[in-house]
Amino acid sequence: YESYINQFEEKEIVNFPYLRFKLHRYLKENSNDKDIRDVQYMFIDEVQDMTPVSLSLLKELTTGIVIMAGDDNQKIFASSSPYARAGIDLRGKSFLLNENFRNTNQILNFANNFLTRGEKREVTSIDSFRDGPLPEVNLVKGSITESVINQLNIYIDDLGYEKHNIAIVVNSIYDSPTKKLLKSLDSNGIEYIDATSDQFDFTN
Repeated sequence: YESYINQFEEKEIVNFPYLRFKLHRYLKENSNDKDIRDVQYMFIDEVQDMTPVSLSLLKELTTGIVIMAGDDNQKIFASSSPYARAGIDLRGKSFLLNENFRNTNQILNFANNFLTRGEKREVTSIDSFRDGPLPEVNLVKGSITESVINQLNIYIDDLGYEKHNIAIVVNSIYDSPTKKLLKSLDSNGIEYIDATSDQFDFTN
């Protein structure tokens, strides 16, 4: 560890974990430095995947209130609660939002089936304020590309979906199946935008 840190210091470089470490140490050793603590209200989203040191840093930089939002059901990295380790006491200061304004009840129920599958896990009941169609799962026996094109034609031509409301998620923009799909989109006259491109802009 010491050898690793010494190399950073000798070369005068940092990576993100070491940057957090250095800043955290500075804040702890310089509690009277008011210039760097210039945030009055801190709003943090997706806190379920933040490290304790990151949360502690943001708390140290804030002179007033820290408001956090997160969902343990969407946890990707953290295996345990980071809040106590970050010096943040949530007891009596947390609120559960139990109404979802983004998705329909059908989509919520569909997602919750994945959360409870294969394990005895209790999922907090959350309601949506609107209903919608049931999510569809298409099991493809033949060509995935052909299946996607057929589905797109149904959405665009038959159901009248606007193309900017449709997203196709793939493993990689560079792998062979995706290249085949993009070529098929071109040949079928279906316009698309590569969301991984530097030219991508949500306003367009």
